[in-house]
Amino acid sequence: MVEQLEMDLPDQLLVVDMTHLIYLDSSGADALRNLLNSCHNKGMRCVFCGLNRQPLGMADRAGLLHLGSEGDVLPHWEASLALAQSPQ
Repeated sequence: MVEQLEMDLPDQLLVVDMTHLIYLDSSGADALRNLLNSCHNKGMRCVFCGLNRQPLGMADRAGLLHLGSEGDVLPHWEASLALAQSPQ
């Protein structure tokens, strides 16, 4: 599913809602890292929101929580929506 996102990226902001994701393994973390790289190469921002306990821990160990200016991890969908609606 993540690979499909890479093939059809929006222009400015991608919000990935992970509320229903209960488990993230190393291959999933690698896929998310590739997605972040694709967003970075396109000059766009990527936001992950709603990470549950296990996926959040794996994302932290994989270095995905320290995304820099092109990426963010937000607690829930509403925060991501507010970010998307704010002027860039």
